[in-house]
Amino acid sequence: MVAHAFRHVPYYGETMRRLGIDPDGIRTVSDLARLPILERSQLQRDPDFFRSRARPLADLLELRSGGSSGAPLSVFHDPDALLQNTAHGEREVAVLRSLVGRRRFRMLCVASTHGTETDVRATVRAHAWIPGAAEGERTNVDIGDSPEFAARRLDATRADVVAGYGSYLDALAQVLEREPGLHRPRVVAYGGDALPEPARRRMVERLGLRVWSSYQAIESFKIGFECGHGTGLHLHADLAPLRIVDDAGAEVPVGTPGSVILSNLVNTGSVILNYRLGDVAALLPGTCPCGSTLPLLSFPLGRVEDWLALPGGRRLHSQRLRSILGPETLLWEFQVVQEAADHVRVLLVKAAEADAHVVAERVGPEIRDALGHDVRVDLVFVDAVERTAGGKVRTIVRRGDT
Repeated sequence: MVAHAFRHVPYYGETMRRLGIDPDGIRTVSDLARLPILERSQLQRDPDFFRSRARPLADLLELRSGGSSGAPLSVFHDPDALLQNTAHGEREVAVLRSLVGRRRFRMLCVASTHGTETDVRATVRAHAWIPGAAEGERTNVDIGDSPEFAARRLDATRADVVAGYGSYLDALAQVLEREPGLHRPRVVAYGGDALPEPARRRMVERLGLRVWSSYQAIESFKIGFECGHGTGLHLHADLAPLRIVDDAGAEVPVGTPGSVILSNLVNTGSVILNYRLGDVAALLPGTCPCGSTLPLLSFPLGRVEDWLALPGGRRLHSQRLRSILGPETLLWEFQVVQEAADHVRVLLVKAAEADAHVVAERVGPEIRDALGHDVRVDLVFVDAVERTAGGKVRTIVRRGDT
């Protein structure tokens, strides 16, 4: 991958020549630390600088992140990597089969109809034969639908596994607890955001559900997954090895939390090596009782996705707004500030060449439809949005009586 990057990716060719780094000298995972740490802002500002010239742009699938940090980015994936991702996923599917107790199972997936997973599945279907029966075992619910609606679909499909954002599934579990007559899945599979420990405990102890999670990102689909023994996340170390570093970029001891540094060794579309993913986690000592020799990682110490509380008792998951704003390539950052239940300001940081009026005309109506027309929506273009003490952008900020 390093040799490919040196030959075909402008950023790595220029950087390695400037620093005198010989690509042939990087032979092991530990050698990747010789490359400069790649920051998200670099990839966001100029995604084409990290795109391989080995394949025509038309052959690559451009994916836009939903912008959980409030700063979306573009990553190009080559078809080979997408097909490999399907095969690599069998590691995780094998665990789900074990937890469900059968090889074939029905799944209800809560996701954006315009999200990354939808685009990836469409590309895979265009390049590979997928049995119709397997496709029929999956039912989709849009992230913009209410947890009550998802609960009804779960009851109708009798799904064995329900999958989606942790915060959404937490709300869905609360519906199942209030209405004990509804069908309950065997497994709740979450990813995309954190599931608070109290919520996880409630699902297990009060609803009798098995809870399972995976760790992935648009920069690297397969990062880690649970095995069912509750010891942490098994890392796909052969696909996307991780390092954990402190603020100065030095590796920290096992068991010490730090910044997650990732290298994607599968995708040759956008080459991402020694990249600060933006999460905080710790490598764990020892081995797992399941017998796997894959290294273990703590659950990322990320923040839980926010719901917007709207008039009439309605709630909207923040990912619904990200699915609208994330695909806008001329938006650098965004932040949703809820001043009151019926008043939302959407702060937008646009590219210098973008026309604010055109962007507002494009995203404004869809945002208003998502929030409801009883909510006042102000689109405000700003030079920068509010950040946390750690420098991250909070997508949702609540103020006033919401």
